[in-house]
Amino acid sequence: MYVCLCRVLLLHGYSKFSLTILEYCEVAQLLSKDKYYIDILQPEYNIIQDPTVPPMLGRTHSDKSREQITTSLKKY
Repeated sequence: MYVCLCRVLLLHGYSKFSLTILEYCEVAQLLSKDKYYIDILQPEYNIIQDPTVPPMLGRTHSDKSREQITTSLKKY
């Protein structure tokens, strides 16, 4: 996630974003709190709807998707 966030910041500029601490919690609660805030806030840049499930579980990228990923990674 960190690399993707850096790319978005570089692309759109830091002034377009803000950082807000929503809640302090114990480490054991992080995934459930993450899911809670994704559900209620529906953030634009968080494409994972359920942080407790590995993002590529049971899925694979198509050849076209792999090419697009490779191309986008070469830009930065």
